[in-house]
Amino acid sequence: MSFNQEVNRVLSQQYQWMSGYFSKEQKVSLLTDTYFAGGLFTSLISKERVKDYDLFCSTTGTAALLFKVFKYSCGYANQLELEFEVDEKNPNLYRGKLVSNHDRYSVDQLISLVNEDAKARKGDLAFLSKNALSLRNGIQIIFRFVGPPNQVFTTFDYEHCKVAWEPSPLGLSLGLTKFYGKSLESLAKAELVYSGNTRFVLSALSRLNKFIRRGWGIAPSSLLALALTASKVDWNNKTALEEELLGIYGIDPQVLTEILKLSQVGEQLDLDKV
Repeated sequence: MSFNQEVNRVLSQQYQWMSGYFSKEQKVSLLTDTYFAGGLFTSLISKERVKDYDLFCSTTGTAALLFKVFKYSCGYANQLELEFEVDEKNPNLYRGKLVSNHDRYSVDQLISLVNEDAKARKGDLAFLSKNALSLRNGIQIIFRFVGPPNQVFTTFDYEHCKVAWEPSPLGLSLGLTKFYGKSLESLAKAELVYSGNTRFVLSALSRLNKFIRRGWGIAPSSLLALALTASKVDWNNKTALEEELLGIYGIDPQVLTEILKLSQVGEQLDLDKV
């Protein structure tokens, strides 16, 4: 079986599972406005088990639809709404933002309650963060950034992640894998190539160790570019640090809040504590 056939087989199964939750009209949006992207293709090429299937939406309407459909498996999630605003750095992108409709609980408190409930129920919803809604079968519906692949990929750290698979309305077996930037070259050489414009350099640095352990290499130029990006972050700024920590997709809001609380001394952050 070729790589394309294997990708179509694996990812079409994920779409078939999701489609059971949508009406006929909604399935059109699912097939035309969503795509899988990111590190899952590295696992498929290496013939390893895919841990996470990152699903992105090209339109805010479809992102809101997916969030609405899958949040109802948890009561507390019904108190959260997903809103969107134009990205400050890229006007062709939208950023999703969770908003609390509860008169007593904040967004962070509701997310923690959702995750506690999801853990106890063991339903379809497995974990919720400010970036994504994770389902029990490994699908992560990313709403932090919403837009077509070529725009979403401007926020990615490494080139090998810039791969997208788009389903075909004519048949899931006709889905198409597209390689953007230097992704194909990076995957072929098993070499990390830093794109130079990640939004979350802390996440990029933490993932660096993972790939080095897997035998990947990284060019000195990419290490230098990472260092330069890190130097531009105002690590003394609470908002900047929170944004960096949010780049770690699985981080729990309570953990993030505790890190910020322990790191703050007066109005400033203590970098040693950070």
